[in-house]
Order: sequence, then C-alpha cells, then structure tokens
Amino acid sequence: MYPRYNRILFGLIAAMLGGALAVSAWLQPMAGDLVRLGGYSENSFGWRGGQVAFSPPLARQGGRGDIVVLGDSFSLRTSPDRQTRYGGFWTDFLAAESGDTVAVHAFARVSLRRLLRELAPAPPRLVIIELAERTLLRRLGGKALPCPAAPAMRTVWPRHRRAVQPHPIARRWSLFASADQTADFLWKNLMRDALRHDHTEVWRLPLARDDLFTSRDAGTLLAYGHDTGKRAWSPADWAGIDCRLRRMQALVEAGGRTRFLFMMAPDKSAAYAPYLADPTWRSHSAARLPGVRQVHLDRVLGAAIAAGVRDVYLPDDTHWGSAGARLAARAVGKALEGPADLAAAEAGPAR
Repeated sequence: MYPRYNRILFGLIAAMLGGALAVSAWLQPMAGDLVRLGGYSENSFGWRGGQVAFSPPLARQGGRGDIVVLGDSFSLRTSPDRQTRYGGFWTDFLAAESGDTVAVHAFARVSLRRLLRELAPAPPRLVIIELAERTLLRRLGGKALPCPAAPAMRTVWPRHRRAVQPHPIARRWSLFASADQTADFLWKNLMRDALRHDHTEVWRLPLARDDLFTSRDAGTLLAYGHDTGKRAWSPADWAGIDCRLRRMQALVEAGGRTRFLFMMAPDKSAAYAPYLADPTWRSHSAARLPGVRQVHLDRVLGAAIAAGVRDVYLPDDTHWGSAGARLAARAVGKALEGPADLAAAEAGPAR
C-alpha cells in the first residue's frame, strides 16, 4: 500500500516541479520593472527590436564633467535591478552628441549646493536636473516661496560629436526565470485571475495601435497606475515645484559661468495617451513651469511616437529604450545650439 502512495506522492511532486519549470522557462528572466511589479512575462512584453549601448560607457558616474547631470533612474543606475544597461542611458548619448564630458549624480543623494561648492574651482558649463514627471511633487513640492526671475543667459554651445558609435545589445535571456520570480508571477496571476484582485500598481491597457513596440504583445501598454496622481496636483503644487526649480536655476547660474536646464521625463502613460483604446485612462503631461529653462521632451517624444518610432519607451519598463534616450540627448543639444533654439525651449508647453 505505502509504495503505491509514495509513487503517487512523488508523481505529484514531480508534476508540480515540472509545471513550475515549464512556467519558469516560458516566463524568461524578468528584467523590466513593469513586468516584475505587475506579474507579467518577458515572453509577452520583452523588447525584440534593436537596442544599443556604448562600450565602455561615455557618461561618468559621479565626479566632474563639462556637463553635470543630477537625475533619477532615467539618467543612471539607482538600484542594481534597473534594466537600462551601463552605456545605454541618455547621458551616454549626450556625451556622444555634444563631445563633452558628462558626469551623472543621483538627485536623491546629492545636495546641489554642496556639489556646486565642490565643483567651484572648475565649474561645469552646464547643470541639468532630470526628474520623472510623476515624482515632481514628492521631490520638489511644498509651499511656494519668493522666487527669483529666470536669468537671461544666452551663450552658444559648440558641439563636437564623438566618432564613437554604440554597439547593438541583446535582451538578457536564459532558459529559466529565478524561483522567486516564478513564485511571484504565479501568486500575482492567481490573485488577479482567480480571485479578481489586482494589488499591483501596474496597468495593462489596450492600445489602438500595435506598431509602437517590438514585443509580442505590442497592442498592450504596461504603465504605472499612479501616473494619474498628478491629476490631483493643484496650481499651488505646481507653483511650489516651479519655485524650487527657479531657485536651483538661480543657484547654478549665480556665478555666470554655468548654465541650467531642467528635463522632465514624461510618464509613459502620458507619452502614449493618444493611442490608448479607452480614453478614460488617458493621462497627459501637464507640467506648468513657466519660470524654468527647460527642454520639453513631451513634444519631442510624442512626435517620434506619432511617427511610429518603436520602443521609445521599453514595452516591459517605465524607462526609455535607445530611441528615447537618443531623442532626449538630441533635444538637449538642440536647446544649447544658440539663442534662437534656447528661446524656443524656454517658451513653455503648447497650450
């Protein structure tokens, strides 16, 4: 009797392990933050198009540079699990586009005032603050204070493009996803499909176009659900954000040797809002920063997406693919070419 029960028990265990291995092989290792957080598979949402990176990377992590960037995970690795490869950030493309040295610091870990003091003996020519749209209130919000007017710095920025070219890269792949990824995927899908409870912060939204991504499921947009939080931001919230950026701008440009630019990385759901099949989920960029010298990436990236450029944002991630990184770098270069271009960059978003 017992040998029969043992065979049944071992058979059930083997079937369960075999099923888990099959799911793990189908999943593929989950790299994008949206598939990991939402419990979706790289098999469905992993990019399959051409991504590139510079090897070795062109942007420096920390230190000094002709251009100093204080940014978030769009600009540098802020945690080990970020998908963007070293050498594949927009800051690397900026170094190639401008011919200047680019040093990148984490905004959340560096005091701008202290950094400027450290760089004072050899100040950079340009400081760029880059932040994701949905984080502006958390990082810069608060009561609006007396704000300085925007200084009128007008200097032509010569560019000397580097001859180096990025190299094609392949999506990381191995036969099996890790055990914890597989278990997390199974749990989130059990909750979502069987219990009708999705506790993740990731939307899975149908698109009206299926030519915007290179993934298998190109007709679906993965995006953060809390992208819509900015709908509740009040005019006073925006005034506070604008004021703090103006103060940063005045601090950077006080010595007359360093220019300032702000770059907002639009939320993914806002960038693809015109192509969502259900208009009730649309979340447009709504930055109101009239006193800040900035590059309006919402226009640049939106035009590329409308033209059918694929993987401007990665299908499995909140961050840009190589196309988006290159466009961001070129937009900065365009804004720095001369007074006419800078004036256009300062005009503010179209109304």
